[in-house]
Amino acid sequence: MNKIFSFLLFFVTLVFFSCSTDQTTVQIIRTPLLQFDFSSSNSWKADNYSISNTSKVVVYPQDTTLPAQLYDRYTLQGSGRDQSGHTYQLVITFDVSDSSQLVGIYKTAYNSQRGLAQVQLFDLTNKNDLSVYNLCAEDLSNDVLQIQKEKADEKIITGAFQMSVCNSRDTTQKLTIMNGTIKDLKY
Repeated sequence: MNKIFSFLLFFVTLVFFSCSTDQTTVQIIRTPLLQFDFSSSNSWKADNYSISNTSKVVVYPQDTTLPAQLYDRYTLQGSGRDQSGHTYQLVITFDVSDSSQLVGIYKTAYNSQRGLAQVQLFDLTNKNDLSVYNLCAEDLSNDVLQIQKEKADEKIITGAFQMSVCNSRDTTQKLTIMNGTIKDLKY
């Protein structure tokens, strides 16, 4: 019995000390994305993009009895082509009172934390006849930019957006930006 116990103890010790720990390396690969759809059949995707904190701005509320608010202004812009070959540049300007907390819903009707300042879409397809689209005055309540996640330590945001933009020369020419996606953009 003593020999069997000694053999088992030797075998368990041999197996235990002969095993080595495996090392696994995990790498997170981020694929930044800025895209939106014009309709169910046409979508745009940015080939390049940038986001920057451009300045401090003062925004006055519509109610003139209330004081003005100081915000940090961010500008997100990207350039790319849609499926029909048109080249567009998208510029979204938004303001936030606490630059350490970008998560939230941005609308043209500002609240004390944030607001959507401006959206412009430049149609750069024909260099001789450039078109500029701005937020449509009649559809401001439906325009929204939502930053859903933020990794402040890595300065990365993820979000969504939708809005209506009208041609600045002919406001009857309207484009609806829907299913806008911001994924892992570094700011």
